[in-house]
Amino acid sequence: MGAGASAMLVSCSMGFSSRSVGLAVTGKGSTATATACTISSNRLDNVWGVKGASVALEDCECKNSSKGKGWVVLGEGSRMEARGSKADENELSNAWVDAGASAVLVSCSMGFSSSKSGLFVTGKGSTATATACTITGNQHSNALVNGGASLTLDGCECNSSKGGNGWNASGGGSSIVARGSKAERNQYANVFVGAGASAVFSSCSMGLASSNIGLSVFGKGSTVTATACTISGNQHNNVHVTEGATATLNNCESNGSKHYGWEVVGLDSFLLVSSSTAVSNAGGNAVMHGGGKIVCLSNCDLGGTGVVNK
Repeated sequence: MGAGASAMLVSCSMGFSSRSVGLAVTGKGSTATATACTISSNRLDNVWGVKGASVALEDCECKNSSKGKGWVVLGEGSRMEARGSKADENELSNAWVDAGASAVLVSCSMGFSSSKSGLFVTGKGSTATATACTITGNQHSNALVNGGASLTLDGCECNSSKGGNGWNASGGGSSIVARGSKAERNQYANVFVGAGASAVFSSCSMGLASSNIGLSVFGKGSTVTATACTISGNQHNNVHVTEGATATLNNCESNGSKHYGWEVVGLDSFLLVSSSTAVSNAGGNAVMHGGGKIVCLSNCDLGGTGVVNK
């Protein structure tokens, strides 16, 4: 549907298209509201909101696209609002926001994509806000932001990625803000911020990465500020800062890593720390290499070991 048309759909089924999309809303002024609908198992994407269209979903299921995505919001002015809805087990990304589009997602599930990310936000001006959402078990990163896009997470769980990171932000202008959220037990880094991206975390958990790092900050211009976060028990370092990146920890715990608590590598790489702990880490609590700097501003507990310069 397009050209300024509108539709209200209640308890409808729009599934099993053999060639195309379940619900396609396209064009400026076009709107669709779907409540308690099943829009699943379509060959391509299950739901489109593109070229300035608006889509609202409440208590809908948009699962099991065999060749595409669950939700697609594409183009400046395009908008999706989803509440209590599911975009799970799609072949490609479960939710994709691109090219200046926006999405507001509340109490939604975006898990178990068989080959891509749970929530992918890309392109300058694209924004997504997820509140009380579960974005877990995806084959790639659970939440991926790049190309100048921004993502806000409130009270979300982004755990157990099978082949990626929990949260991944890369590229100048790309950003993540997370509050009271979890990125735990992911296959690679629980959180990766690189290539000039930025992130602000408060009261978050980034622990128990199954093979890698809790918080990885990589590349010149990349910045992270974490406040009242727990970044502990990871298989590799709890916090790793390298290649000219900067991270700031305030009132954080980085304990019980199988490797280092804090590691900073390379010239112009900085970790600024206040009122935080790094203790009981197997390889060392705080380690600097190759000109990297750890600056303990106040009240750092390193279990009596101090900062080691290797």
